[in-house]
Amino acid sequence: MKNRIRIITVLALIFVASYSLRAQRYGSYSIDRLEREVYYEGMCVRGADASTFEDLGYGYGKDRRHVYRYGEVLEYVDPSSFRVSREFASSYSPDGMRPGHGGYGCGNDYRRYDNGGYYKDNFHVFFRGREIDGAHVASFEILEDGYAKDSFNVYWNGREISDAKPMSFECLGWGYAKDSFSVYWNGEKIDAKALSFKVSRDGYAEDAFNTYYRGRKIRK
Repeated sequence: MKNRIRIITVLALIFVASYSLRAQRYGSYSIDRLEREVYYEGMCVRGADASTFEDLGYGYGKDRRHVYRYGEVLEYVDPSSFRVSREFASSYSPDGMRPGHGGYGCGNDYRRYDNGGYYKDNFHVFFRGREIDGAHVASFEILEDGYAKDSFNVYWNGREISDAKPMSFECLGWGYAKDSFSVYWNGEKIDAKALSFKVSRDGYAEDAFNTYYRGRKIRK
């Protein structure tokens, strides 16, 4: 009886050890080299090539054919040039919330973003799988609350903000931003004075003449 228990114990240890060798964890991805399969959070990543798969961190990975985000293929993204850059990684928080600003993200429904939904390769800039036409890859910079800019334009949620000035554009938190001449909330220009505009907290802001809440003027 004792010998049988010892044999069962040894077999169990061998099974655990072999399983650890078969599936190596890389962040949120696991790669089963023997079965030639890739998993993201326990779900099989269909079509992924385990022999060339790399975990890039922050929910991203790639193989010789595709780039993946949270286990899903990002269409039209070149894996040979795709990288998770320092600016890209710094705009990510592990729970999917934008850092700071009390948990508010961008968008009228206050959905929370990680890298703002933006990503790029050597040739293109994308927002949630859609290429941003005309974006300048080399100078493209991810900001906060869904905002981004390059040398020529400013964007919110992948949409160009008409007449916004990238050289002086800055994010202020809680969905607010401004350049030298205008103030914006969630990508829309609001009637406020840029020179004196300041954001307080919880969606409130003010300039020299008025107070604003979530982009709306509430007091003269």
